[in-house]
Amino acid sequence: AVGAARAGASACVIESGGSLGGTATQALVTPFMKWVSGGKPVVAGVFAEVLRRLVEAGGADEREPAIFEPELLKVVLLEMCEEAGVDVLFNARVVGAEVEAGELKAVFASTKRGTLRVEGLSFVDATGDADLAALAGAPVAVGRESDGLVQPVTLMFKVAGIDFERFAEYLERHPEEAAPWVSVEHVRRAVGEGRPFSFAGLYRLVAEARAEGEFPEIPGIGYIAPLAAFPREGYAVFNNTRVCEVDPLDPRQLARATLEAYRQALAIVRFLKRRVPGFERCYLAQLGCRIGVRESRRIVGEYVLKLEDLVSCVEFPDAIARGCYAVDVHPLKPGEKGLWIPVPEGKSYTIPYRSLVPLKVDRLLAAGRCISAEHAALGAVRVMPTAMATGQAAGVAAALSAASGVPPRRLSAEEVRRELVKQGAML
Repeated sequence: AVGAARAGASACVIESGGSLGGTATQALVTPFMKWVSGGKPVVAGVFAEVLRRLVEAGGADEREPAIFEPELLKVVLLEMCEEAGVDVLFNARVVGAEVEAGELKAVFASTKRGTLRVEGLSFVDATGDADLAALAGAPVAVGRESDGLVQPVTLMFKVAGIDFERFAEYLERHPEEAAPWVSVEHVRRAVGEGRPFSFAGLYRLVAEARAEGEFPEIPGIGYIAPLAAFPREGYAVFNNTRVCEVDPLDPRQLARATLEAYRQALAIVRFLKRRVPGFERCYLAQLGCRIGVRESRRIVGEYVLKLEDLVSCVEFPDAIARGCYAVDVHPLKPGEKGLWIPVPEGKSYTIPYRSLVPLKVDRLLAAGRCISAEHAALGAVRVMPTAMATGQAAGVAAALSAASGVPPRRLSAEEVRRELVKQGAML
């Protein structure tokens, strides 16, 4: 929306929740996953501005900006929209689409005052679930191509009352308990300086607890992952629950999955209190307001982004965004293995404009984790920095389409790229 407004459009956001930011603010999903490769950022533009303003607002540390405070992100995003002149509607859910001769003319949103009809010259589906695309009749796909299964859902949760000094001392005595990508020295320094850090590990403690029936059986989880730890404040946000074989489009299945994730979170907190030094007096401080969905429905677009495109770091001529996060597909069901293919340091992949343009329906674009991609490829491009980059690109394209009267399908990708560069994006 900010990208569209800065490109000269009158922009409106129809937000189903009570804050902007989606899973970042409503599901406690912090930190931002990788956007720096070889020491250089590959995502900039609006995302870089969000990071800068978070640091200025005290919602992130400039030495570790990936780890942010979700509550302050709510403020930053809403202020950015207000400054750009974006019209924001809260607690409004898109429930219908008006399509004439293959062109999307209007959307219908359910609100407390009834159903609103919102006309537009172009639209962006940033629902994550391709809700608008499906309502408009655009072709969509769900999950793995062979069986429709999607990645597991995760409920993030916050644990407070942590003695990080004691925890750091334990890690110094048992450095083998840290994941290979975790530097115990970095953790020690971060705790001493009171700045955020990410951690994963405690394999032995988890294995011992599981053998004694004190750790839940969670597919693919044999470790503890406080991915956003805040030593100064004494709390951490955990990415440790997993519920497999859930259809995120089915409200009953989501409710059952949420309850299962609640139970997993409570069991993990009990484990922490009983077995992990520094967590003896910890307590559950917050459960995510909604469960985090990695994958659901996505558009089928003019181009379907492929796994090989990412692994080979293809440079598309119509690239409108970059990313460098690994192909990260969690086990889809118990007993299966996941997929992890990192991008070499210093390298990045591109996302073509065509992957934002759905087949059959005009005046519509997609952004975020519902763009056109194979199941495995979506495992990389679904993360928030990349989603913001495709969101800015879709907003710019929507604005240019509205101004020129040229449908997004026939819009010049080079024109979109020029405006994105003007807005500070990295292509």
